[in-house]
Amino acid sequence: MDMPDNAQTESEALARKPLVIETAESSYARRPACYRDVSESDWQSYSWQFRNRILSLDALESAVPLTDDERDAVRRTHEIFPIAISPHYAALMRPELGESCPIRRQAVPRTDELVRYDALCDDPLGEHRHAICQCLTQRYPDRALIYATHECA
Repeated sequence: MDMPDNAQTESEALARKPLVIETAESSYARRPACYRDVSESDWQSYSWQFRNRILSLDALESAVPLTDDERDAVRRTHEIFPIAISPHYAALMRPELGESCPIRRQAVPRTDELVRYDALCDDPLGEHRHAICQCLTQRYPDRALIYATHECA
């Protein structure tokens, strides 16, 4: 069987230099300017991260330059789904990608999230009808889901 012209032999493939993947900067090295005075040991502490979550528009704006749409969305969605972004997570957002940064898109609300669609419901997984109490869901006879907290870090 003839090999295609562009096919490599096993020895040629093994002789190639391995792909070098650049080491990503730590979130501490990439932290926003508003966190420049934070020590690395505090930054690495989950309890410090939790205590210093970004919970307001002003705090978010000091960590991430926002678009007008994002600013409006934070104001309008605050009661529906308030923000709570750890400084570490904010540091992962890539400013050079602007509002198209995938991490930013997950954490920073946009006004198009306020559009309600009839086909979507408030309980898409049907957990409310299987709730035994506020912190316990039992969908299957031999399994239960216990909520330790309803607050995402």
